[in-house]
Amino acid sequence: MRVIDPVLAVSPHLDDAVFSCGALLARSAEPTVVSVCAGVPSNPVSVTAWDRASGFGTSHECVQARRYEDAQALGTLGAAARWLDFLDDQYRSPASLQDIADAVGNEISRCGARTILIPMGLFHRDHVRVSEAAIRIMQARRGGSHWLAYADLPYATIPGVASMRLVELYARLGTKTKNCFEEPCSSAKERAVSCYQSQLRALHSRTRLESAILGVAERYWRLR
Repeated sequence: MRVIDPVLAVSPHLDDAVFSCGALLARSAEPTVVSVCAGVPSNPVSVTAWDRASGFGTSHECVQARRYEDAQALGTLGAAARWLDFLDDQYRSPASLQDIADAVGNEISRCGARTILIPMGLFHRDHVRVSEAAIRIMQARRGGSHWLAYADLPYATIPGVASMRLVELYARLGTKTKNCFEEPCSSAKERAVSCYQSQLRALHSRTRLESAILGVAERYWRLR
């Protein structure tokens, strides 16, 4: 499917857009990635289990390192990075859907994107919240942009998770399986994914899911 440039990808965290859309972003002109839950925790000494598995002694240090990794990864794809200051759900400071929608909507208007990539909203609370906020933006705007939902990797490889969400999106938005197209993994995406060493470290130590990121094609659905 031809994607109309410029492209903006809405990413729940500092890696999700590359994990889920890296191949498509690599062949897009002027891509921008807006990472929603990219805020740095104010407590400089606390650490979560995930951040410890990522190799850090504090969550403050972890997010700073993840921002650096994200900048490196997006740089390999020629994509601009926009980091919002909402916190990851693991830091227990959830933002409202409207606050997220307002902030992401401002970024969409700022860059003038014509194709918007949003997460389906699978499994993780931040993914669900960001997806719902993006859908709220889409429904409030009329025309001028093409909206595509992407399968959140690696969560889309969990049996049944994507199909259940697709049923829900069909009921609400008319999204159909036949509207799906795939983008195979590319060497450019592989290079970008390799930049997220801290997150790959945590994935390997828990469930060894790297194959669920590089070993499957990206999937997209056109939203009405």
